[in-house]
Amino acid sequence: MELNSDYRRPTLKVSFLEALANRLKRVYLGLLGVLLVKWLFRISAFSSGQGWLTTAGIGRVPGVAVVAVVGVFYIALLSVAFWPRERHAKGEFREGEPDEWKETDG
Repeated sequence: MELNSDYRRPTLKVSFLEALANRLKRVYLGLLGVLLVKWLFRISAFSSGQGWLTTAGIGRVPGVAVVAVVGVFYIALLSVAFWPRERHAKGEFREGEPDEWKETDG
């Protein structure tokens, strides 16, 4: 009966930011970290006599701007993933009883 009512009135059991932070920490930060290391190797190893900032440029966009955008992107990802916040998820991976989310249906 409880499952039936949950299917009829579904509710989110976790906030968007908490779900995003969990997904970033568990999966995407590692993948994006490998991509960042590869990109840094690419702009530094294949500079062909130019500076690494010049090599980082894309078309008419200067390398300083590209490095700044990439840096801001990774800082934003890290801040979303590791910003201290109150956890609301309950159940399998978090503390609390699995049934507690049913009490907060509103």
